[in-house]
Amino acid sequence: MKIHDSLRQECMPEMVYSICKLAGSKVYDKDEIKRLITLNSSELQTYNKVYRFAIESGFIIENADNKVIANFTDKELANFKNFRYAIFMDIFKNSNTVFTELAKWYLSQETDIFTNKSAQELSVVIPDYMFAGIEKDYVLGFRFWAVALGFAMLQKAGSGSTLVFATNQILQDWLTFAKPLKKRKAVLAKEFFDKLVNDCPLFGSCINENNINSALSMGLRVLHLNEVIELKYTTDSGDIWHLTNSISNPKTNNITEIIVR
Repeated sequence: MKIHDSLRQECMPEMVYSICKLAGSKVYDKDEIKRLITLNSSELQTYNKVYRFAIESGFIIENADNKVIANFTDKELANFKNFRYAIFMDIFKNSNTVFTELAKWYLSQETDIFTNKSAQELSVVIPDYMFAGIEKDYVLGFRFWAVALGFAMLQKAGSGSTLVFATNQILQDWLTFAKPLKKRKAVLAKEFFDKLVNDCPLFGSCINENNINSALSMGLRVLHLNEVIELKYTTDSGDIWHLTNSISNPKTNNITEIIVR
């Protein structure tokens, strides 16, 4: 699977999920799914774009009998959280898509990226090379999917909304679904981050040697404050990892171990 380069603002994650859910619950043909989702003819143009995007992204397939089949298990379609996790864990294995490159770029930024209060403002600061042959309104779709996949959120800012880091959501999904570490057992920070990058390659762009950038640091601190994990520092450790400095929570600036609660 991948987020296809045909992504546009119309390709709302919730509608894609609805199509996949119907395709997974019964073997419908494409016309039946269209009738079930669209209320009137005015919605057909939007639906057709979303349906084509779902096909091009590999979320659904059409068989020889024109039946639509979801490329997800029943468990992955049970709810939207399972659905987004399944997509997140698969699409970033493919590094040759605009979405992957844009997600890596976005998560590599500092918090001053939050000053961009619209998709248009964000598109201005994105490097031009990412948009060879891609329409600028791709950024609108990117914002929706970054939120849906759990590594960002939209925050009200004046008359607009800015895309801010919220990696705590997908990090918590990973801890819940993958269960990569035993609970209540301290592990070295290096082991935690090695497992994270192995399972979620996107976060490789957030780590430079022993330094954790703003996007990932913010997510880890939210989980720490919510007691999902504990960030620990042992003074005599020879392997110290550095989160971005926090004035409000300086005890988490340097860590050596992490405990999953």
